[in-house]
Amino acid sequence: MAVVGDYQVQAKAETTERLIAQLVNEGLVNLTLCPGTKSPDVLEGRMTPECDESSRLKTDVVQGNGSLWRLKDFKVPVTLCTEGVDIQEDNPAIARELRNSADMLAKWMEIAAKKPLLDLSSSFIDWEQVLITGHPSHRAGLCAPFPQFSMTDDAQASIRTVSVPGYGFDIKFFLACLITSAPRVLPNWSADVASNITSVLKKLFPPDLWVFGEVAAVTGSQENVSDAHHLTCILQGNMEAKA
Repeated sequence: MAVVGDYQVQAKAETTERLIAQLVNEGLVNLTLCPGTKSPDVLEGRMTPECDESSRLKTDVVQGNGSLWRLKDFKVPVTLCTEGVDIQEDNPAIARELRNSADMLAKWMEIAAKKPLLDLSSSFIDWEQVLITGHPSHRAGLCAPFPQFSMTDDAQASIRTVSVPGYGFDIKFFLACLITSAPRVLPNWSADVASNITSVLKKLFPPDLWVFGEVAAVTGSQENVSDAHHLTCILQGNMEAKA
């Protein structure tokens, strides 16, 4: 059985990996991949700020060509390298937030380890308190049986929206999963008013304020809206090319 110290170490590692993945995905650092010394499948990742290469982070990278980097693509420990430059902390609040995030995750790991295995008869509150870190049947764990598999879109942080490279619109899907207190489906009225609200907002807002407009939508035709909203999808404008 793991002790509290083990959870703290694991939580700090996951928090660090998540931070690095976010920095790379958001383009806040430049990632350079170099041949590793430990294994042919493990590369050495060097991350530097965009305008300052006097300091850099080094860590092992498992995945070599990801369009969307995930925390498990990076491995601890992470080494901070400086070239005779003193590193000054200009925003201590960020460090406190990271420590708080790691402390909270460690506590949830400790709680989850004491919980029994759940099944379909378990209560909602039991599922609300469970911590699921991953499962082999999830996507990416089933790539091997499909040689022609390729990831054609990128999931956004808003969970339900995906961006397709080269396509001028984002697609917002229903997600029939219970997150917090409700399934993340899209109500029928959202599809009904999507394009109308967009045209009104464009008339009200000044021209230098860009609107991520909703141009089209589809929803179910069932009389029971509880069934129909499981089919709702909305096509949203993508401002990346304009930016």
